[in-house]
Amino acid sequence: MQLKKFIRSHQNRSKVKRELADVLGLSSTSSVDQWLAGIRKVPVDHIAGIVSFSDGQIQPVDLRPDVALFHKIGKVA
Repeated sequence: MQLKKFIRSHQNRSKVKRELADVLGLSSTSSVDQWLAGIRKVPVDHIAGIVSFSDGQIQPVDLRPDVALFHKIGKVA
């Protein structure tokens, strides 16, 4: 599932973005907003946190299809 679709699947999108930012240790939701808008790519060091936050609904390859390693790993539990 794409990050944008995951966020949109929740009624309180602002709360979900804030919770995600907190889990990732970000001081604000601006980075999350930039990822959602396609302005910046999700940094590789945040991918495991996002997969965990989404309970596996979002997979590494969904976040960074440009990273070949994620295609080889397959689905992360």
